[in-house]
Amino acid sequence: SCEYGVCQGSIRAFTKWGASGTPPSNMTMAAATLTGIQILIPSSGTLAALGAQTVIQGSDPTVHLRLGLYRDSGGVPSTLVAQTGELTSLNGATEGAVTPTVVAAGAYWMFFVTDGTLRLGTTATSKTWFYKSYTYGALPANAGSLTSTSFNLGHLYAVTVPTN
Repeated sequence: SCEYGVCQGSIRAFTKWGASGTPPSNMTMAAATLTGIQILIPSSGTLAALGAQTVIQGSDPTVHLRLGLYRDSGGVPSTLVAQTGELTSLNGATEGAVTPTVVAAGAYWMFFVTDGTLRLGTTATSKTWFYKSYTYGALPANAGSLTSTSFNLGHLYAVTVPTN
């Protein structure tokens, strides 16, 4: 079968942008906080899914989360492009489909919000994150006023398929 519903011949035709691989470490992320980092989508396509590499440990059980992709406006997050429905964190790739949306090549922001403490896979590369207090639920249409900080690179990613 064709993952994300698109194949070209017998080849899966999708690309994951951002950090989608198995992370070497992880960090604890607070509940009820809209949190995100910038990713680059270097070629246009149709957005099919959003994902995060999550870790389940004894003191950090599964949680519910929502993922969203925001446009970049001068180096800061702006308007929502697409979001997943409610997902339950897994030990590994936690992914959710989105309404297929054509995205141009460029910088975007991957955001998430959870209803409990989440362990997110990370790599020891410093990245700028934006965050704000936000009650768990559907993501806001506009990222609004955010605070920035530096953390390790979070394993968050977007999945695109070729646009027909």
